[in-house]
Amino acid sequence: MMEQLDRAAAMNSGKPATPPTPSGDPPTPAATAKPADPAAPPAPAKPAAKVEPVPPADPAPKPGEEPDWSKAPQKWHKIYEDHKAKTTGTIRSLEEKVKALEGKRVEAPGDAAKIAAYEKQIEDIRKEASSAKQRLAEVDFTKSAEYKANFVDRAQRIWTKAVQLVTQLKVTDAEGNQRPATPADFDAIRTAPEHLRSFKARELFGDDIDPNAITKYADAIDQVREEADLAVSRHAQTHEQTATQRAAEARKGQESYQTQYQSALKAIQENPDYGTWFKPDENDPEASKLLQDGFDEIEKVTAALSEMPPDAQAAYAAVFRARAAAMPRLLVAHNRVKAELEAVKTELSKLRGKDPGNIGKGGGEAPKAEGPQGIKEFAAMFDKE
Repeated sequence: MMEQLDRAAAMNSGKPATPPTPSGDPPTPAATAKPADPAAPPAPAKPAAKVEPVPPADPAPKPGEEPDWSKAPQKWHKIYEDHKAKTTGTIRSLEEKVKALEGKRVEAPGDAAKIAAYEKQIEDIRKEASSAKQRLAEVDFTKSAEYKANFVDRAQRIWTKAVQLVTQLKVTDAEGNQRPATPADFDAIRTAPEHLRSFKARELFGDDIDPNAITKYADAIDQVREEADLAVSRHAQTHEQTATQRAAEARKGQESYQTQYQSALKAIQENPDYGTWFKPDENDPEASKLLQDGFDEIEKVTAALSEMPPDAQAAYAAVFRARAAAMPRLLVAHNRVKAELEAVKTELSKLRGKDPGNIGKGGGEAPKAEGPQGIKEFAAMFDKE
């Protein structure tokens, strides 16, 4: 945009226009998806394999239940409880006001707006209250992708190998009947106390297989669980420090952004060709207010853009795109009109000196009479002209 303004300001001003800077390679057209053949039969759906996740995930709290605060620092729980106590009464009061307005027999002017405002307050308070649980989700290492990759997926691979081995065996009961082994048979060994696992393996499979060939998988899963517990503990201890560092870095980045922003805005406002359009004018308060309103609107939209639905984002993008693109064009049009106006003023000033009707108004002085004048004197004056 800066380059566009420079070129626009140079037009009709006698300055050479700055050549446009190449913006990079042209965009590659998107690949067209090949339509599916309507005559082709649909592919048969593959049956979903029943695989028990190991280790089992912690059950998520049901609506209304409290999360597991044991995985978070104590002060997080206190912040949450304090905020909950503070906002519960506020929400109850607002809900009572909404109920009272909705229960009125005759709706008064403004009641609908009041209800909408109260409901918006309730929604905002509940969003703020949920931030504590969101912070808990951040500090809960078990919900992270790193935890899943290093521990959950690792334990799952061990469990799958064990099941592949066990399901090739036969289980013989006390009466001598045999059946194919199932994943549940390995789980029975895995969940047994460590010192009873070999006994349980012999009970199920007899002496046809070394019990250590099976129990080693259960022991490996136990090792993964222990490493996971240690990692969760370390994460809880270091999370607060890490969060503080991230906040400091974010604050530093924001300060750097503001510094660069103010510097760039100052440079734009001080530009001799078009800076006047981007700074307030004490002699034109109406135009200055429009400028400030535009700045405020951009900041407001930018701050809320990530939370807007796609249609609102698209609408604002179209408006701001049009505004930014129109500015150089309007500057060119303004310069042309300004040049034409200056030329007209110059020509008008020349014509005013020759206008007989302008005598006494800057166009010259009337000749002074020198005593009585007759026909001869007037004839001499015309001859002189």
